[in-house]
Amino acid sequence: THGGILHAVDDVTLKIERGTTLGVVGESGCGKSTLGRTIIRLLERTDGQILLNGEDISELKGKKLRQAREKMQIIFQDPFASLNPRMTVSEAIMEPLLIQKIYDKKDKEGLQKRVHELMNLVGLAERLTNSYPHELDGGRRQRIGIARALALRPKFIVCDEPVSALDVSIQAQILNLMQDLQDELDLTYMFITHDLSVVKHCSNQIMVM
Repeated sequence: THGGILHAVDDVTLKIERGTTLGVVGESGCGKSTLGRTIIRLLERTDGQILLNGEDISELKGKKLRQAREKMQIIFQDPFASLNPRMTVSEAIMEPLLIQKIYDKKDKEGLQKRVHELMNLVGLAERLTNSYPHELDGGRRQRIGIARALALRPKFIVCDEPVSALDVSIQAQILNLMQDLQDELDLTYMFITHDLSVVKHCSNQIMVM
């Protein structure tokens, strides 16, 4: 804190090459999540620039910001907290498609086809389409979170401790899935974690905060 102002993250410069993973590691409270959420404009920065494919997205507003958001998404730490308990698997995955007007809600056939494509992509059985989050284990819930993040076909994804809330036996499955998706879809990840073994497993470069 300087002069009564809290500096959550200060003087950070980084570059992530397309198709690679930058691991951001550091102890709790050091500003990792703040950095990731600021980059994708969930939080507003007070200084500096954010460049996506060479375009400064720091000042974008309205329609242009919505368009930029299609290219960048986030996978949250706790899938149970980030999913609406009243939404089925299908409804949760189609929500971003409707919000961004990729599909009209009247196009039920097109929506359902895309939802099933995404479920298949992340390894969710179609029989779970009408299930609710509380009926599923942590690994399947996180697969819903990954499917939601992929729904808009982004190229950059902030992964905010995506396996730390999962059982150790499931963590490797999700990490392997994310690696396979990166290779298949040419994704770029910022992978935030406090676990050095996780960051070593999945990162091309590592930044310590």
